[in-house]
Amino acid sequence: MQIIAYFTILFIYVCIACIAVALCLIVAVSSSRRNIAKRIAGGIVGSFPGVFLFQALSMPFVIAALLLCLGLNQVIGELSGASQVIYATLALLSTFGLFTVASITGFIVGWGVGYRVASGIALKTAIQSSRVLAYPLHLTRWKFKNEV
Repeated sequence: MQIIAYFTILFIYVCIACIAVALCLIVAVSSSRRNIAKRIAGGIVGSFPGVFLFQALSMPFVIAALLLCLGLNQVIGELSGASQVIYATLALLSTFGLFTVASITGFIVGWGVGYRVASGIALKTAIQSSRVLAYPLHLTRWKFKNEV
């Protein structure tokens, strides 16, 4: 059931993005608004890899949260009544919350990088100017082979 919900939300996200890019194309007909339309379209396109990257990066934490909840369930034992409902709700909210926060963060970071690249900034500079990505990339000393 969760996979159906995920793909339904993904389908809605793709449809809204396609409508927004189509609107950007319509706005880009006017030469005075072409630059901002290009930046918005770049942000929309850049949000997709950002969302998927952050969702993939959050999966170990989501799995760890699920395993922690299962482990706590083994230690605590069988719950009944209100305590069982509270425990199940907290487990669901913690895993769903981690995935949601990762998705929203990925959207914002991806949008910002795509917007900057559409503005004419090099991809490497656009990624390094992201507050979320700059520090981990600096720690790993990640470099592009060829600057775009």
